[in-house]
Amino acid sequence: MYEKILEYVELQKKITTEFKRLNANCLDFSYLLDFPKKGKFCLNSEEWSFVKHGSGFRFIRIAPLPRIIIHPHVFPFAYKIVDAWRLLQFWQSQTGDIYDEHVIRAQLETLFLDKMLEKINLNQYQIKN
Repeated sequence: MYEKILEYVELQKKITTEFKRLNANCLDFSYLLDFPKKGKFCLNSEEWSFVKHGSGFRFIRIAPLPRIIIHPHVFPFAYKIVDAWRLLQFWQSQTGDIYDEHVIRAQLETLFLDKMLEKINLNQYQIKN
C-alpha cells in the first residue's frame, strides 16, 4: 500500500506544482480567495479540469481516459499530505474498483504506527522524508 500512496503523492505534487505555477499571481494560500473557481490546464500531454471548493481543489484528468481524481480538499499545496478520502477517490477512479474508506483509514494508521507516516491531525497523514 505504501508504494501506491507514494504514486498518489507524486502525481499530487506534479498537479499542484503546475497549478500553482500557472496561477503565480495568486497569493492567498489560506482561503484561496484569489484562485480561479474552475478551469482546465495541461500537464505534459494530459488535460486536467479543476474545481475550487472550501479550502481545496478537485482535479480530474479529462484526457486520456480513465478520468483520474486527485482531490486535495484541505492543505492543497502540501503535496505530501494524504488521507483516506483522497486515496479512496484516486484508487477508485484509477481502477474502477470499490474501496472501503474505513479500511484505508486503518491502513494509514498502521503505516503511522510503523513510523512510515507522520500524523498531522485526526484524518491527515504526511509522507516522511
